[in-house]
Amino acid sequence: MNTRSQFVIIFIIAFLLFINSSYTSQDVNIFKRIIPQLFKVKKAGEHKMILEVKWDGTGIKDNEKVTTKLHGCTPSGTLSFRRDIKKHKFSDHETTYELAVHDKGVPVQCLLEFTGDLQTNVTFGFQT
Repeated sequence: MNTRSQFVIIFIIAFLLFINSSYTSQDVNIFKRIIPQLFKVKKAGEHKMILEVKWDGTGIKDNEKVTTKLHGCTPSGTLSFRRDIKKHKFSDHETTYELAVHDKGVPVQCLLEFTGDLQTNVTFGFQT
């Protein structure tokens, strides 16, 4: 190997080391993503059900806000619930909704929305 080839190889190695050391973990933009877990619907009485919503995610700090909103369920008139927006921290990893059942034995589909910086929509179904 001649001296010119050695010089080129040394230059390339030095350049790669410089590039590698110039970036830190703070420079990298980590993708934030909330991942809803399997929802649970529990019977809590004759005409009452409890919806448990759990989540996990990547790139999210424990103190970041997670806001959930349960939208209408279809077919309409089967369930009712208070349309409140629930605000939690990511570290809570769960929330619950109380559902009033008007028709039993009906397959239902609902939409749950995670709002804010962690925007995610989830459609799920169950039987009353």
